[in-house]
This record gives sequence, C-alpha cells and structure tokens, in this order.
Amino acid sequence: MWAEQALTSGDEALIAEAVGIFNAGLLAATATERVWIHGDLHPRNVLVNQGRLCAVLDWGDVTAGDAAADLAALWWLFDLDVHGEFWSAYRQVSPALWHRARAWAALFGLSFLSFGLPGDPTTPDTQAHELGRRQLRRVVQEQLPP
Repeated sequence: MWAEQALTSGDEALIAEAVGIFNAGLLAATATERVWIHGDLHPRNVLVNQGRLCAVLDWGDVTAGDAAADLAALWWLFDLDVHGEFWSAYRQVSPALWHRARAWAALFGLSFLSFGLPGDPTTPDTQAHELGRRQLRRVVQEQLPP
C-alpha cells in the first residue's frame, strides 16, 4: 500500500529511476563476507557537530551482514563530490559492493518516501518524505563505481 501512495506523490520519475538502480543492485555479485553492521544508518541516527560526525545512535538493528547495507549511508550523509575520496579510503570496494550499496541507498530512500506523504494526515512526518526525496536525487545522479 505504501508503494502505491508513494507512486502517486508526484515523484514517479525519481521513483522509477531508483527502482532501476535497486534492481541493478540485485544483479551484483552477492557478498561473501559477513561483517558487523549498524543496520539503520541514516540522518536521524547520527549526530553531527560543526560538520563532523560525533555520535551514531540507535544500535537496535546491529547485526552481521553485507557491509553494503551500512555503506549506503554514504549517499545519505555526503555529497557526491566526496564519494571518490571515501571509496579510496575504504579500499575494500569492488564494483559489486558499490552496486549493492547504491541499491541499499535506493531502497532506504524509497522507504523514507512512505513515512510522510504530503497531504496525507495518516503519515504526518513530511520531513521524512523530503529526506527520502533528497536521498533518491543523490542516488540517481550519474555515477560510476570506483
């Protein structure tokens, strides 16, 4: 039901591009290593002070899994112009990991669209909707894996 509502929110083209990126991520090679991940990294679960990360909140979803789930936060938290620097510092990136991370970023952005649909009194969190929209705009921009 939420997907149907999001699809009628005026963001149809953005959503279609994000779904395409998610589907492309499904075709990437599966992770062979499980690592500890936060599992819910997004702007509402980090504290920043003067542009510097100072805390990560809400560790309730911590688990072992694909690093791509947490690496998706790159699209939430950083402008595209610093992504190359991040991936260079991370060093363990493969095209498959990058595609999976981007797919997770698309999925998280799509999910946030459903949290606050404009004009819908049953989903009053319109800031979440805008966060999702901003996330998806970053995700769908032309990018190449490192």
